[in-house]
Amino acid sequence: MEDTSTIEIEADTEEYDETHFRCIEAVLAGCDWYESRIWELWSKGDERIKPRSARAISRITGISRQEILAVVKRIKEQINDEYTLRNNRSQLLGNHLRSGDRLED
Repeated sequence: MEDTSTIEIEADTEEYDETHFRCIEAVLAGCDWYESRIWELWSKGDERIKPRSARAISRITGISRQEILAVVKRIKEQINDEYTLRNNRSQLLGNHLRSGDRLED
């Protein structure tokens, strides 16, 4: 069996990051202010709240940790769905263009 521990895979992280941030923006555009604010506190924090700390958000806002985690989970799922949709769409368009190129040759 071949040793795969030394294999490096180049990834276009710039393209991933751009698509990922667009997906987050698209999902948050459809959220109400309450969900958007919870996501903002969760992902970025603020001067009194550490990022990704449901306990700190709960302590400052009075919102239960369960509610915070439920909102974050729902938004994460929507972001993943949006990313999958965009990724599949770009792959389909890429495959279509490649197929079209072969037909013209």
